Amino acid sequence: MMNRKGCIPLRKLLIILFMMIVLILAGCGKEDSAPNGNTEQGLEMVEVDLIVPEQTNPGEELTIEAKVTQGEEAVDDADSVKFEIWNTEDEENSVMIPFESKSGGTYGITYTFPTDGVYVVQVHVDARNLHVMPSNEVIVGKGSAAKHSHSEDDHHETTESHDHHHADSDITMNFNQSTFTLNQKSELKVQLSKQGNPYTDARVRFEVWLDGAASHDWIDASETGPGEYAAAHEFESAGTYFIVIHVEHEDGTHIHSEETITVE
Repeated sequence: MMNRKGCIPLRKLLIILFMMIVLILAGCGKEDSAPNGNTEQGLEMVEVDLIVPEQTNPGEELTIEAKVTQGEEAVDDADSVKFEIWNTEDEENSVMIPFESKSGGTYGITYTFPTDGVYVVQVHVDARNLHVMPSNEVIVGKGSAAKHSHSEDDHHETTESHDHHHADSDITMNFNQSTFTLNQKSELKVQLSKQGNPYTDARVRFEVWLDGAASHDWIDASETGPGEYAAAHEFESAGTYFIVIHVEHEDGTHIHSEETITVE
Protein backbone atom coordinates (compact mmCIF):
# COMPACT_ATOMS: atom_id res chain seq x y z
CA MET A 1 0.00 0.00 0.00
CA MET A 2 1.32 3.44 -0.88
CA ASN A 3 1.45 6.29 1.62
CA ARG A 4 -0.42 9.52 1.17
CA LYS A 5 2.27 10.88 -1.12
CA GLY A 6 1.96 7.81 -3.43
CA CYS A 7 5.36 6.33 -2.47
CA ILE A 8 6.17 2.78 -1.33
CA PRO A 9 7.20 2.64 2.33
CA LEU A 10 10.94 2.18 2.87
CA ARG A 11 10.56 -1.13 4.74
CA LYS A 12 8.52 -2.68 1.90
CA LEU A 13 11.05 -1.38 -0.61
CA LEU A 14 13.89 -3.07 1.27
CA ILE A 15 11.93 -6.35 1.37
CA ILE A 16 11.33 -6.20 -2.39
CA LEU A 17 15.02 -5.50 -3.05
CA PHE A 18 16.05 -8.40 -0.79
CA MET A 19 13.73 -10.82 -2.63
CA MET A 20 15.09 -9.68 -6.00
CA ILE A 21 18.67 -10.30 -4.82
CA VAL A 22 17.72 -13.79 -3.60
CA LEU A 23 16.13 -14.63 -6.96
CA ILE A 24 19.17 -13.36 -8.85
CA LEU A 25 21.57 -15.42 -6.72
CA ALA A 26 19.40 -18.52 -7.11
CA GLY A 27 19.52 -18.13 -10.88
CA CYS A 28 23.31 -17.84 -10.84
CA GLY A 29 23.55 -20.95 -8.69
CA LYS A 30 21.56 -22.96 -11.22
CA GLU A 31 23.82 -21.80 -14.02
CA ASP A 32 26.92 -22.78 -12.05
CA SER A 33 25.53 -26.21 -11.22
CA ALA A 34 24.40 -26.89 -14.77
CA PRO A 35 26.78 -29.37 -16.42
CA ASN A 36 29.23 -27.73 -18.76
CA GLY A 37 31.90 -29.22 -20.95
CA ASN A 38 34.35 -29.60 -18.09
CA THR A 39 31.86 -31.30 -15.78
CA GLU A 40 30.81 -33.76 -18.43
CA GLN A 41 34.45 -34.28 -19.29
CA GLY A 42 35.20 -35.19 -15.69
CA LEU A 43 32.58 -37.93 -15.80
CA GLU A 44 34.00 -39.48 -18.97
CA MET A 45 36.64 -42.21 -18.73
CA VAL A 46 39.93 -41.75 -20.54
CA GLU A 47 40.30 -44.52 -23.11
CA VAL A 48 43.51 -45.62 -24.82
CA ASP A 49 43.68 -47.53 -28.09
CA LEU A 50 47.13 -49.11 -28.32
CA ILE A 51 48.09 -49.56 -31.97
CA VAL A 52 50.86 -52.09 -32.47
CA PRO A 53 51.28 -54.86 -35.09
CA GLU A 54 50.63 -58.39 -33.91
CA GLN A 55 53.73 -59.69 -35.67
CA THR A 56 57.02 -58.24 -36.94
CA ASN A 57 60.61 -59.26 -37.60
CA PRO A 58 63.72 -58.56 -35.52
CA GLY A 59 65.68 -55.55 -36.75
CA GLU A 60 62.64 -54.05 -38.45
CA GLU A 61 61.71 -50.52 -37.34
CA LEU A 62 58.04 -50.00 -36.69
CA THR A 63 55.74 -47.34 -35.30
CA ILE A 64 53.83 -47.90 -32.05
CA GLU A 65 51.01 -45.49 -31.24
CA ALA A 66 48.49 -44.82 -28.49
CA LYS A 67 45.30 -42.96 -29.35
CA VAL A 68 43.98 -41.26 -26.21
CA THR A 69 40.36 -40.07 -26.06
CA GLN A 70 37.81 -38.93 -23.52
CA GLY A 71 34.32 -39.37 -24.88
CA GLU A 72 34.42 -37.90 -28.39
CA GLU A 73 37.37 -35.63 -27.60
CA ALA A 74 40.99 -36.37 -28.49
CA VAL A 75 43.19 -35.91 -25.41
CA ASP A 76 46.17 -33.84 -26.55
CA ASP A 77 47.13 -32.63 -23.06
CA ALA A 78 48.14 -35.89 -21.35
CA ASP A 79 50.48 -35.39 -18.40
CA SER A 80 52.60 -38.40 -19.28
CA VAL A 81 52.65 -41.07 -22.00
CA LYS A 82 55.31 -43.79 -21.79
CA PHE A 83 55.68 -47.06 -23.65
CA GLU A 84 57.07 -50.03 -21.70
CA ILE A 85 58.39 -53.01 -23.66
CA TRP A 86 59.70 -56.33 -22.44
CA ASN A 87 60.37 -59.87 -23.58
CA THR A 88 58.06 -62.30 -21.77
CA GLU A 89 61.10 -64.36 -20.79
CA ASP A 90 62.96 -61.35 -19.37
CA GLU A 91 60.37 -59.08 -17.77
CA GLU A 92 62.81 -57.57 -15.27
CA ASN A 93 64.71 -55.86 -18.09
CA SER A 94 61.88 -53.84 -19.54
CA VAL A 95 62.55 -50.55 -21.31
CA MET A 96 60.48 -47.41 -20.73
CA ILE A 97 60.28 -44.94 -23.62
CA PRO A 98 58.50 -41.54 -23.43
CA PHE A 99 56.45 -40.63 -26.47
CA GLU A 100 58.46 -39.10 -29.32
CA SER A 101 55.68 -37.69 -31.50
CA LYS A 102 52.19 -36.34 -30.97
CA SER A 103 49.40 -35.54 -33.38
CA GLY A 104 46.18 -34.50 -31.75
CA GLY A 105 45.50 -37.21 -29.20
CA THR A 106 47.79 -39.80 -30.81
CA TYR A 107 51.19 -40.37 -29.20
CA GLY A 108 53.85 -42.49 -30.84
CA ILE A 109 57.35 -43.93 -30.83
CA THR A 110 59.49 -45.88 -33.27
CA TYR A 111 61.03 -49.09 -32.02
CA THR A 112 63.07 -52.02 -33.29
CA PHE A 113 62.74 -55.40 -31.58
CA PRO A 114 66.23 -56.90 -31.28
CA THR A 115 65.57 -60.67 -31.28
CA ASP A 116 62.94 -63.33 -31.83
CA GLY A 117 60.46 -63.80 -29.04
CA VAL A 118 57.11 -62.85 -27.60
CA TYR A 119 57.10 -59.26 -26.37
CA VAL A 120 54.63 -57.18 -24.43
CA VAL A 121 54.04 -53.52 -25.25
CA GLN A 122 52.30 -51.62 -22.48
CA VAL A 123 51.52 -47.91 -22.60
CA HIS A 124 51.24 -45.91 -19.38
CA VAL A 125 49.01 -42.86 -19.79
CA ASP A 126 48.44 -40.24 -17.10
CA ALA A 127 45.76 -37.83 -18.25
CA ARG A 128 43.13 -35.74 -16.50
CA ASN A 129 43.72 -37.35 -13.10
CA LEU A 130 43.38 -40.88 -14.50
CA HIS A 131 45.96 -43.61 -15.13
CA VAL A 132 45.37 -46.08 -17.98
CA MET A 133 47.78 -48.83 -19.03
CA PRO A 134 46.58 -51.24 -21.75
CA SER A 135 48.98 -53.78 -23.25
CA ASN A 136 49.31 -55.94 -26.36
CA GLU A 137 51.56 -58.85 -27.28
CA VAL A 138 53.82 -58.79 -30.32
CA ILE A 139 55.30 -61.91 -31.90
CA VAL A 140 58.76 -61.13 -33.25
CA GLY A 141 60.30 -63.47 -35.82
CA LYS A 142 59.77 -67.08 -34.76
CA GLY A 143 58.11 -65.80 -31.63
CA SER A 144 57.16 -68.47 -29.15
CA ALA A 145 58.40 -71.30 -31.35
CA ALA A 146 61.86 -71.02 -29.82
CA LYS A 147 60.38 -70.24 -26.43
CA HIS A 148 58.39 -73.45 -26.28
CA SER A 149 60.88 -75.77 -27.97
CA HIS A 150 62.05 -78.62 -25.78
CA SER A 151 65.57 -79.91 -25.31
CA GLU A 152 66.49 -83.60 -25.46
CA ASP A 153 66.44 -83.65 -21.68
CA ASP A 154 62.74 -82.81 -21.81
CA HIS A 155 61.76 -85.54 -24.27
CA HIS A 156 59.19 -86.85 -21.79
CA GLU A 157 57.14 -83.67 -22.16
CA THR A 158 54.76 -83.00 -25.04
CA THR A 159 55.66 -80.30 -27.55
CA GLU A 160 52.41 -78.38 -27.33
CA SER A 161 52.76 -74.57 -27.11
CA HIS A 162 51.13 -72.50 -24.40
CA ASP A 163 49.19 -69.35 -25.16
CA HIS A 164 49.13 -66.47 -22.66
CA HIS A 165 45.67 -65.44 -21.60
CA HIS A 166 45.61 -61.83 -20.48
CA ALA A 167 42.02 -61.97 -19.34
CA ASP A 168 40.54 -64.94 -17.55
CA SER A 169 37.17 -64.25 -16.02
CA ASP A 170 37.47 -67.44 -13.93
CA ILE A 171 40.40 -66.05 -11.94
CA THR A 172 39.89 -63.32 -9.36
CA MET A 173 42.48 -61.27 -7.47
CA ASN A 174 41.86 -59.76 -4.06
CA PHE A 175 44.36 -57.06 -3.14
CA ASN A 176 42.92 -55.11 -0.22
CA GLN A 177 45.87 -52.88 0.66
CA SER A 178 45.82 -49.15 -0.08
CA THR A 179 48.19 -47.42 2.39
CA PHE A 180 51.75 -48.26 3.44
CA THR A 181 54.28 -46.66 5.80
CA LEU A 182 57.46 -45.02 4.53
CA ASN A 183 60.79 -46.76 5.30
CA GLN A 184 59.14 -49.71 6.96
CA LYS A 185 59.14 -53.35 5.91
CA SER A 186 55.73 -54.02 4.43
CA GLU A 187 54.02 -57.12 3.10
CA LEU A 188 52.38 -57.09 -0.30
CA LYS A 189 49.69 -59.74 -0.35
CA VAL A 190 47.17 -60.99 -2.90
CA GLN A 191 44.61 -63.79 -2.75
CA LEU A 192 43.92 -65.70 -5.98
CA SER A 193 40.94 -67.90 -6.65
CA LYS A 194 39.51 -69.71 -9.64
CA GLN A 195 35.84 -70.58 -9.75
CA GLY A 196 35.65 -70.09 -6.01
CA ASN A 197 38.65 -72.30 -5.18
CA PRO A 198 42.19 -71.21 -4.19
CA TYR A 199 44.40 -70.79 -7.26
CA THR A 200 47.58 -72.55 -6.19
CA ASP A 201 51.07 -73.12 -7.61
CA ALA A 202 51.08 -69.87 -9.57
CA ARG A 203 54.06 -67.64 -10.19
CA VAL A 204 53.20 -64.21 -8.81
CA ARG A 205 55.29 -61.06 -9.10
CA PHE A 206 54.62 -57.51 -8.01
CA GLU A 207 55.75 -54.75 -10.38
CA VAL A 208 56.06 -51.60 -8.27
CA TRP A 209 56.93 -48.03 -9.21
CA LEU A 210 56.48 -44.50 -7.90
CA ASP A 211 54.22 -42.27 -9.98
CA GLY A 212 56.40 -40.48 -12.53
CA ALA A 213 59.45 -42.72 -12.00
CA ALA A 214 61.08 -44.53 -14.91
CA SER A 215 62.45 -47.48 -12.94
CA HIS A 216 60.26 -50.36 -11.78
CA ASP A 217 60.90 -52.87 -9.00
CA TRP A 218 60.04 -56.51 -9.65
CA ILE A 219 59.33 -58.54 -6.51
CA ASP A 220 58.77 -62.29 -6.51
CA ALA A 221 56.02 -63.48 -4.18
CA SER A 222 55.84 -66.75 -2.27
CA GLU A 223 52.73 -68.82 -1.73
CA THR A 224 52.16 -68.47 2.02
CA GLY A 225 48.84 -70.35 2.02
CA PRO A 226 46.46 -71.95 -0.48
CA GLY A 227 46.03 -69.28 -3.15
CA GLU A 228 47.67 -66.60 -0.97
CA TYR A 229 50.87 -64.95 -2.23
CA ALA A 230 53.01 -62.44 -0.34
CA ALA A 231 56.29 -60.55 -0.65
CA ALA A 232 58.17 -58.12 1.56
CA HIS A 233 59.03 -54.65 0.31
CA GLU A 234 60.24 -51.37 1.80
CA PHE A 235 59.08 -48.10 0.22
CA GLU A 236 61.83 -45.47 0.29
CA SER A 237 59.81 -42.50 -0.99
CA ALA A 238 56.41 -41.14 -0.07
CA GLY A 239 53.75 -40.62 -2.71
CA THR A 240 51.45 -42.51 -5.04
CA TYR A 241 52.63 -45.88 -6.31
CA PHE A 242 51.31 -48.22 -8.95
CA ILE A 243 51.45 -51.98 -8.44
CA VAL A 244 50.85 -54.44 -11.25
CA ILE A 245 50.27 -57.99 -10.06
CA HIS A 246 51.55 -60.47 -12.66
CA VAL A 247 50.23 -64.02 -12.44
CA GLU A 248 51.55 -66.91 -14.54
CA HIS A 249 50.71 -70.59 -14.33
CA GLU A 250 51.81 -73.78 -16.01
CA ASP A 251 48.26 -74.10 -17.37
CA GLY A 252 49.14 -71.23 -19.76
CA THR A 253 47.51 -68.44 -17.81
CA HIS A 254 49.21 -65.05 -17.86
CA ILE A 255 47.14 -62.24 -16.38
CA HIS A 256 47.84 -58.98 -14.61
CA SER A 257 45.94 -56.42 -12.58
CA GLU A 258 46.86 -52.85 -11.65
CA GLU A 259 46.42 -51.33 -8.19
CA THR A 260 47.14 -47.86 -6.80
CA ILE A 261 48.51 -47.33 -3.28
CA THR A 262 49.70 -44.45 -1.12
CA VAL A 263 52.91 -44.38 0.92
CA GLU A 264 52.93 -41.95 3.83
